[in-house]
Parts: sequence; structure tokens; C-alpha cells
Amino acid sequence: MKDLFGVGKLSEQGMETLKMVYPDLLQPSVKKVGVALENVIGLLETISLPIKLANVKASALFNNHMKKYQEKLESYNESEIVSISPDIALPIMDRLTYLENEEIGEMFINLLVNASHVERSSKSHPSYFNTLNNISVDEARILKYLHDNEFPSIPFVNYNADFDYTEHTMLNLIRNVTFLNNQVEFISPERIFFYIANLIKLGILEETRVYSDPEEDEDITTYDKLDYIYSKGAHEVAESRSNSLELGEYELECIRGSYQITEYGHFFIEICNSIKDQEESS
Repeated sequence: MKDLFGVGKLSEQGMETLKMVYPDLLQPSVKKVGVALENVIGLLETISLPIKLANVKASALFNNHMKKYQEKLESYNESEIVSISPDIALPIMDRLTYLENEEIGEMFINLLVNASHVERSSKSHPSYFNTLNNISVDEARILKYLHDNEFPSIPFVNYNADFDYTEHTMLNLIRNVTFLNNQVEFISPERIFFYIANLIKLGILEETRVYSDPEEDEDITTYDKLDYIYSKGAHEVAESRSNSLELGEYELECIRGSYQITEYGHFFIEICNSIKDQEESS
């Protein structure tokens, strides 16, 4: 394992950085990490890693994350490991020096591990870093729910009221309510609409309408339950608006739709929420 990490090519400062990251640099358990980070080690100084790791808290966070990376990489045979592109590895390693949340950290580590795998590396795009860097913990929980439940769509109902006042006046009453509150443990459940809006903005989800015959719709039970729960409230809001604005009679409209996972979203969710298991790798 002589010059395992290409240390002969490193400056003195780069060597010191490497020792900070992996004190037991020549131990067999670190060999796979060395293969994976071969193209990255000489560039660690470009993200000021030596300076950042001089901070006790940053060093503790980074080492905790990298230990998990090393442990996950151990499930692969050495022949399955490829050197990670610096475009993916460097921003992740920099982020790990100040990333405190374990759930988001797990997703970054999964991305790093998959970028180290000979088959999954082709599905690990540099854009995933920016996408992952722009989601909240609650949004990460939505994505984990979608992954663990084999990528289902998210049904919603939306209520409008058409008021008979001069020319028809259409008002939105209740906007795109779902059952996610019952399926995901949120920190701030009142912000679900903003979470969904952000996941759409990031290209992970897209909003669609349901036009199929309700009798043929496989989600009819879900839509019926949503309608049962929210239609009464929609009527109450419509009546309140009618009385306060003198809008007259109204007709309630229930629009059914779903949030679908995009093609990009499928790849992103898979790569950031799981790694290739040992049976697949054998």
C-alpha cells in the first residue's frame, strides 16, 4: 500500500490535511477510501479544509460524517470502487465541516458513496449537491417517505367556489391538501405547502391533474377520504366569503390532482436515500 493516497504528490500542507482526515492513513480499512478519493486528495487545500478542520467543532462533524462514509464503503468490493469526480466530492466534503443534521448528512454521505460505486457513479450528477443543499429536514423526510414506499404519487384535492355575482367570480378556498401529515413526521407541518412548492421548484416533483373516471381511479379511496375531511371546511369558507362580500350563491368545485415524481426526482431520491446493498454488489 505504498503511497496509497498519492501522498508523494501532495504538498506538506496537503499531507497534514490528509492526516487530519485519516490519522490511521495506512490501515487496511482506509484503503477503499483511498481509491475513492484518489482524484480529490490533492485538491483538499482548494476548499481550505486544513483551516476548517483546525476548528474543534468542524473537525468533529467532519470526522463523524466521514466515518459513516468509510463504513458504508466497506460493503463494496474494492473492484467496485471508482475515484469520485472532484465536482461531486469537494463540495460535499466542504459541506460536511458544518453540517449538523444527521438526516441531511445521511443523504450527502449516500451521494458520496454512490459516486464511489462503479455502476452508480454514472447516476450521481454534480447537480445533486445543489439540490440537496436546498432542501429542509422536513423536505428530506418527504423524500425518504417516497423512497421507502417505492415512489408513490401524492394525491391532493383543491377547492374553488364559483359565485353567481354579475359575471362569475371564482375564488380559491383550500389549496392542494394531502395526507402527508399522516404519513411523515414533520417538524413544522404547517409549512407543507411551501415544502411541496420547493420540491417542485427543484425539479423533484410536478403537479398534475386527475382526469380519469373516478370509478377507474386507483386512488379513489384516498380522494374520497380527502373530500370527506375537507369539503365541509370548504363550504364554511365559501359561505363566509359569500356573506362578507355579498357574492350570492355559489357552486363548490373540487379539483383532484397529484404530485408526481419527475424522472430527475427518481434518480435524485434513489441516489441520496440508499446505496447498492451487499447482495447486489456480490
